[in-house]
Amino acid sequence: MLMNQWVNVKQDGKSLKDYFLKNNYKKIAVYGMGDIGKRLAKELKNSDVEVVYGIDQNKDIRYSDIQIVSVSDHLANVDAVVVTVLDKFYEISDVLAKKIHCPVLAIEDILNEI
Repeated sequence: MLMNQWVNVKQDGKSLKDYFLKNNYKKIAVYGMGDIGKRLAKELKNSDVEVVYGIDQNKDIRYSDIQIVSVSDHLANVDAVVVTVLDKFYEISDVLAKKIHCPVLAIEDILNEI
């Protein structure tokens, strides 16, 4: 359903970058570098929104353009963290709230607001 919603957003001529810029989120981190996280990073590449780093339990994930860190590592300051793990948002946001002081956003909520 999420990917269908994302395609609908694109077909309506909108972009996730518009949401981030509207909310003044110019530097973000992406939590969860699976398929959704990689698609988000790719969509924002070469835009005015920089994905500073990805956060994943598996730090060994390779994604060419951004550094991948673990939640237990130092998390550099960003304007927001976008959680792309669909079924554990509240658990993840609780952990992140103890590590970093910025909004923690669910990808589903962002797509619903566009």
